[in-house]
Amino acid sequence: MVARDSEESSALARADNAFLLVELVLIGLLLIGLATASEAHAAAAGLVLGGPFTAVFWVLVVGLGILVPLLIQSLAVSHRIAHTPIAPVLVMLGSLALRFVVVYAGQYSHWARV
Repeated sequence: MVARDSEESSALARADNAFLLVELVLIGLLLIGLATASEAHAAAAGLVLGGPFTAVFWVLVVGLGILVPLLIQSLAVSHRIAHTPIAPVLVMLGSLALRFVVVYAGQYSHWARV
């Protein structure tokens, strides 16, 4: 069995932290773009900014899928805790939750011109 290289693990965790920050910024920009666009876009943004999918989006996607893994990996990179597979598992569950939110919110929303 090959021993894990601690320097390599730290480098990968730092890269993953950067990707998580980019994802957080892109989600923020998406929500800002939707909220400030046409009425249909604002209604779509309203589903996660105060509608029926708000709790799932903010708790599962942003909280457990981005912020908690970012905290865990930051602590691991600074050698305060050992590297753990919990952070990658949370990221995968958060991305799965994001897919469900997008699909179900798309089916829930409707826009019909009258």
